[in-house]
Amino acid sequence: MPPLPWADLGSGALLAAVVVMILIGWLIPRRTHDREIRFKDEQIVELKRKSAADDDANAELLRQNGMLLDAARTGTAVAESVQRLFDREPKS
Repeated sequence: MPPLPWADLGSGALLAAVVVMILIGWLIPRRTHDREIRFKDEQIVELKRKSAADDDANAELLRQNGMLLDAARTGTAVAESVQRLFDREPKS
């Protein structure tokens, strides 16, 4: 397909082409573009802030889980010792 001869088009055809490009989304006003970019930047900042807060919460949960595991190991060791004591006692 040969390229479109833009020089041969009239002003009406050129205007129609621009309107069609706007309607199908190929051309957007600069103000709209800047607003959308600003909105996305704000979203990125907010998501990074939430991610940092989540990281802090996850670190705290990992610390608490470690403490619970230590307590469970101690409880398990005590239960095993008690079980061994009962296993060793002679039955009457």
